[in-house]
Amino acid sequence: MEKKLIDAKGLMEYTSLGKTRAIQFARSNNAEVRIGRRCLYDVNILNEVIEGIRKGEITT
Repeated sequence: MEKKLIDAKGLMEYTSLGKTRAIQFARSNNAEVRIGRRCLYDVNILNEVIEGIRKGEITT
């Protein structure tokens, strides 16, 4: 089963970015999901943004 939401550590591994930059990237692309006090990140949104960057549709 593939995860839909990942935590900050998973986000860092997924994006190959440091913690601050990875969280900044996710927040700026509305991929952050708050459940109670937890901050998780939506993998589907991240995939769409990364694919858009690859295709040149989105600039960073």
